[in-house]
Formats: sequence, structure tokens, C-alpha cells
Amino acid sequence: MSGGSVPPPVRLRPELLDDVAEAFAWYEAQAEGSGHDFTRTFFAAVARAGRQPQAARVVYAGFRRMRPRRFPHSLYYRAQAGETVFFLLFDGARHPDLLRRTLRARRSAS
Repeated sequence: MSGGSVPPPVRLRPELLDDVAEAFAWYEAQAEGSGHDFTRTFFAAVARAGRQPQAARVVYAGFRRMRPRRFPHSLYYRAQAGETVFFLLFDGARHPDLLRRTLRARRSAS
């Protein structure tokens, strides 16, 4: 990054990594190799959000949403206290009430 500011550190919460493992297993069961495609896409989204955490708009209680390309999931994170913390990977087919409940629970556990 020539002349630019250094982005804040990124932290992936353990529950988020569980979400990623679950999605990986599901995609891999659908077609061999698709779990790996999903994982690459997920980490590319983390990198994009980590470089410019303020670029995504706040969608709920201070959480910002990044949508990984090619997959129907959303990645929820907060830019807080000099770091970008990733909390949740959420399947877009799930009910929005579950999303809010999960975000509230994970926010209070942080």
C-alpha cells in the first residue's frame, strides 16, 4: 500500500469459524471442490472488508454486512476499538429473525 494508511487488524471470532466450517461441509457435500471455492470466496470477502471496513453500510446495531461473491451468504462484522471483528456468516435462506437473535447473542458474548 503505497502512501495509504494501514488497515486495522482483523479478528475472526471462533463462532464465525464454526459457521465457515459448516458452510464448507455443506458445499463440499453438494459437489467436490465447491467447499474449497466457498472458503476462498469467504477469505477474499474478509480481506476486502478488512482493507476498507467502513465501506459497507451499517445494517443492524453497529454491524456491517459484506456479501461474498458467488454464494448466498452475508458476513457480519464491526469496526471497533482499532480492529475489524468478524462475528457471523449467515446463509441468506435463513429467517431474518434468526439473524438478529444470533447477532445480539454474539455481540454480548464478545
